Amino acid sequence: MNSSLLAKWCWRFGSEKDQLWCQVIILKYGNTPSSWYPEQVKTPHGTSLWKSIAAHAHIIFKNSAFKVGVGTNISFWFDVWCGHARLKDSFPSLYKLSRQKKESLATLISLQPSPPSWNLIFSERIEDTGIGHLADLLFSIGAVPPLLSTVDDSRSWKLSPNGTFSVKSTYESLSHPAVSDFPVKFVWNRHIPPKICFFVWSACLNKIPTIDTLRKRGMCIPNCCYLCGRNNESASHLLLHCNYSKEVWNLILPHSGWSWVFPESVEGVAHSWSFLAPHGTGRKIWPFIPFAIMWSTWLERNNRAFNNIAKSPLKVSIDVKALLLSWGWAAFIDFRFRLDHLIFSWDSLFLP
Repeated sequence: MNSSLLAKWCWRFGSEKDQLWCQVIILKYGNTPSSWYPEQVKTPHGTSLWKSIAAHAHIIFKNSAFKVGVGTNISFWFDVWCGHARLKDSFPSLYKLSRQKKESLATLISLQPSPPSWNLIFSERIEDTGIGHLADLLFSIGAVPPLLSTVDDSRSWKLSPNGTFSVKSTYESLSHPAVSDFPVKFVWNRHIPPKICFFVWSACLNKIPTIDTLRKRGMCIPNCCYLCGRNNESASHLLLHCNYSKEVWNLILPHSGWSWVFPESVEGVAHSWSFLAPHGTGRKIWPFIPFAIMWSTWLERNNRAFNNIAKSPLKVSIDVKALLLSWGWAAFIDFRFRLDHLIFSWDSLFLP
């Protein structure tokens, strides 16, 4: 079964389908659609080479693309022939009810009467929420099936310029993975205490222990923001969109020469925050501002949750300025402001 998978790959890429070793594998293990996608190898043949091939099948699926021809060599449910995921994974409830789990794309298209239409058969009548899933499926694959031709189905390799599979391109992609879009330079600031950088990093990944995260981990607690008491508590709500935290942000951000729209997420803040202040001597501590606000907001949340102590947004903004002052003193020799200056003349730091 697993060797048939390897043979199927090579046949689809067209590079080695005529090689003797490939023909031997096809003759021995078959080349039927039922053996296209072994999820896990448990048979006597699933040892050594073939077991490893099946275990890394996801690499092939992720880096290849189909072009529909006759449609007989493309699995409707298991192949990624439309969109970016297998229909089996995108619509699990419909796949469970399907009577055509291992059928090819061509089999599920009725050519008569004209025009062509989908021939999807389910074991039960689709009702209630299933109707919505079926509508989403038809929206994904198209109400009208793709036009089949006499040309063989083909599969191209995304990592090679000519679309042909090669071990070299696969090895290079695994050895040198694509650079992540994560805002590393923003999050890991050498002038910020490591524990606060770690906190912001966790917030970008939605991993800080807010109530919604704790509920996902199995804790049975009511989800209500500790700061506003109105909305569900999540990282983006608590640190950005809560009325309380928004007031803290407004007390810190300059009131002139600066305009900014709150991003949807903490990672959005990391991507959109400019490292240069609009004007003035406050440019040095400008990159520190999101860290100080989010950390002070988090401490206030914890004080309310565990100590039943609450501060006003104004007092939290003073805590933010104290943090910025201490980080500025430690990072820059020429940053010698006093706390009273930051409290009472804050906007002057950002004036031209």
